[in-house]
Amino acid sequence: NWNNESISQFGKTNLMIKRDNLKYQYYGPAIPEVLFDLEANPDETVNLAEDTRYTAAVTEFRRRSSELGYGPQADPSYRNAGYGAIKETGEKL
Repeated sequence: NWNNESISQFGKTNLMIKRDNLKYQYYGPAIPEVLFDLEANPDETVNLAEDTRYTAAVTEFRRRSSELGYGPQADPSYRNAGYGAIKETGEKL
């Protein structure tokens, strides 16, 4: 029962989640989120985040983002893969 999910977390605000042919990216509150259909648009040139056909997918990606500690509804108790928090200097805490 694999859910075919790949996650990349970087920095304090950047997150990418890929499921099947959909790729969602969140870069913090100042930058619009993006959603790409990699099957229909492998060059990632068409942002589908506002497309009503993808509303359910975007809602699910937002829910998952919150679970992972990202976005406006972020779970503050989430800890990434056990690597520990990184200070702005790159030094482990």
